[in-house]
Amino acid sequence: MSARALFFLVLAAPLAACSAADGGGDPTTIAGDDTGSLDDTGGTDDGGATDTGSTTDTGPKDTAPLPDPPPVPGAVYGAKCTTMTADDFKAWEDIAILRGKAKMGALDCIDTIQKASNAHASYMQLNGGLTHKEVDGKPGFTGVNFWDRMKAAGFTGPGGAMFEVIHSIGDGHGSILGESGWVNTLYHRIPFVSFGAKGYGFGNNSGKWATVDFSSGGATPAATTVAMWPVDGDKDVWTTFRCASEIPNPLPGQTNAGYPVSITGAKALAITEHVITQGGTTVDHVTLTKTTDSSGLIPDTQAYFIPKAPLLKSTRYDVKVSGTVGGAAFSQTWSFTTGAK
Repeated sequence: MSARALFFLVLAAPLAACSAADGGGDPTTIAGDDTGSLDDTGGTDDGGATDTGSTTDTGPKDTAPLPDPPPVPGAVYGAKCTTMTADDFKAWEDIAILRGKAKMGALDCIDTIQKASNAHASYMQLNGGLTHKEVDGKPGFTGVNFWDRMKAAGFTGPGGAMFEVIHSIGDGHGSILGESGWVNTLYHRIPFVSFGAKGYGFGNNSGKWATVDFSSGGATPAATTVAMWPVDGDKDVWTTFRCASEIPNPLPGQTNAGYPVSITGAKALAITEHVITQGGTTVDHVTLTKTTDSSGLIPDTQAYFIPKAPLLKSTRYDVKVSGTVGGAAFSQTWSFTTGAK
């Protein structure tokens, strides 16, 4: 089996689960990392599906105290967990960069959620595969569903179990804002750009498997607040979204598309106008919302606009979205620029 990146999402019951698998090929065309550069890719070895049977190096992670990384301008840093590895710090920083750029509240690393996430990453490593559900009696079992595992780890709040995403890329950057990262997909972006999210825990195992569990409880902004991704003025956005990498495929029957543009509201969104243009030319795209997405994964506070074809390199794109948020009218116009790769 060729190396490939795998990433899965599940939301707290009763919503349906979603999974995705990158079909391989040029990793620079999977999605964009929107962090200001295209060179943080971690190479083409993405922790692929060939790592299916090893049970080595599955013990506790090295949690020796590490110095804080230099603050990134504009990032919104939440609380740290008590013990954090270099990968934990990188995940913490990537989440801070994302939330800062999107002008959303910080996400706090919570010790008990991190414990649950680490335990599940170890379970996947011990049992040789990506899964959201654990089987009682198998090595490393701590709970069938992620909310069970969070409870077993001692999580009692604030908020409740909200989302889980898992990935075959175990490092803290590659799995989040790296080119194959969760944020650079559609369904797996959902929890990272949710106003309602408040706590999280990042877990990995030997750099091969990653889990992020999320809790609710985020402060509710003004009802008319909206946030976009990519954000206004963003640069080096990737051109291509491999929509067939997500299961269910957001665009059934299609393999590649353009980088997904999304908007999140503090309250329910109703979209009345959505236009993407490049140099005055309209970009044909598909709109997915709670009412048009058959997977049942997109919440009523988010909407996604997916260009039907990969975007041009080193090119500016303009977006206008209008409608209502929480019943109040809004209109947002912004732009971003793709990278050279």
